[in-house]
Amino acid sequence: MVFKQKDVTNSEISPVLFMDVDGQPMNFFLCPGPVKRKLQPLIVAGGGVLCSVQQPGSILLIDPAAGSSIPENATHWYVSTQYILDCIKNNEQLDVESYRLNPVTAPGSSAALNTKHRAHGGFGDGNNRGGN
Repeated sequence: MVFKQKDVTNSEISPVLFMDVDGQPMNFFLCPGPVKRKLQPLIVAGGGVLCSVQQPGSILLIDPAAGSSIPENATHWYVSTQYILDCIKNNEQLDVESYRLNPVTAPGSSAALNTKHRAHGGFGDGNNRGGN
């Protein structure tokens, strides 16, 4: 996955970004690898937890480039890692459903990222349009 974000220090991330309305940390799971190593400090700085093993209720993250390795009948369980980056970039908790992977209906096609968040450019206020 290519990170198109500026170098974000952990101090620039809201400490409650990845907490629910009750103040509980959101739980995420991502398979080990370089993407997990890059996202873990960002998630933790935002008050979330990146689990070392898949736990019930955890949001299953996946690099969109690796989405084709998931069977089509399971893609709806996964959320793009872009969700984490966009939440940090916008400094707000975005709609996780907009980042859920969807199976492509064409035979033999791989999973594709839901494009709802792209309809508004992935930005909450429209001020950041024009290339990243």
